[in-house]
Amino acid sequence: MSINFKKAINVSYNYMRDLLFKPFQLRLWIMLAIAAFLAGFSQTSLYNTGGGHEKTTYNQMTAFVNQYWQLIIIVFAVLAILSIVLLWLSSGFKFVYTDMIVKKKDKIGESFRDYIDSGTSYFKWIIVFYLALLILIIASGMLIFLGVIIYNNIYFKITSIASGVFLLVVILILASIIEMFAQNFVVTVMYAERIPVISAWKKVIAIIKNNIGQSLLYILANIVIAILVAIYYMAALIASVFIMIIPAGILALFGFLIYNSFANHVFFIIYVSFFGLLTLIAWLIVLSGLMQPATVFQRCFAIDILSQFDKTYDLLSNHYDAPNPIPPMEDGDLILPEHE
Repeated sequence: MSINFKKAINVSYNYMRDLLFKPFQLRLWIMLAIAAFLAGFSQTSLYNTGGGHEKTTYNQMTAFVNQYWQLIIIVFAVLAILSIVLLWLSSGFKFVYTDMIVKKKDKIGESFRDYIDSGTSYFKWIIVFYLALLILIIASGMLIFLGVIIYNNIYFKITSIASGVFLLVVILILASIIEMFAQNFVVTVMYAERIPVISAWKKVIAIIKNNIGQSLLYILANIVIAILVAIYYMAALIASVFIMIIPAGILALFGFLIYNSFANHVFFIIYVSFFGLLTLIAWLIVLSGLMQPATVFQRCFAIDILSQFDKTYDLLSNHYDAPNPIPPMEDGDLILPEHE
């Protein structure tokens, strides 16, 4: 069968518009922003790119590790536990976000309770997936390491490095495609049928095998959409900075006053740690809210494409039977094809 991408775009755009803007409901936007934020929270990384002090030597680093090794182990253990908890939350909130879109709900807790088992099933799979990916990345990294450090022969150096880089690129591309199908199709199948992740993967793999060409087109369409969303993201990022600059500036001013008022800077450190974290989370939620038109569109697009492969997953048509239906179409609206 052939995918009607124009239909999928029409359905996704109209669904997003009517969900978010007809009428505009601030509570729904906030709840969707929080759910979307948590659904992708485990994939959010904030890296410290500041360079180290030039006078820091290997011996000093070794002395630091030897002196504080117990604290280092505790910090890494806490970070590992926190990462696992956030990954579990992220897995569950993928279903919460889907449920809120499909049913036009603004209640996060209810959706989370309904799909906690599905989220846990997906979480177990994603843990295994990430561990396998880590092993493959380490293997490709070893080839690069051998080429850079071990081999002296120039032929072996070039061959090893080139093989490692090529393998790493292939692994990352395949991993991205697998995760795309997992988030877009597997989550939808699990949500619609209330089945475990392995059963859902079997159904998705069968769909892909029966529609190889259309699945490749879907991958290309997702790349194009991702580029457009990235452009929109930059605009949303700039807007979120302007929104947060006043409250962040006020908090920074209070922090400056506290720093100059107390000789002991412990209170200042506590203030910065607490309100700095709150400000960061608030900024990310604001950014998530501004991204809702794009995020809802992407989720609806995936659901509609999957429904074209199998009508069992035609979840968006249920929207018209909901207690709060979409208002009638008006002149100038995108044409929304009728569902069979």
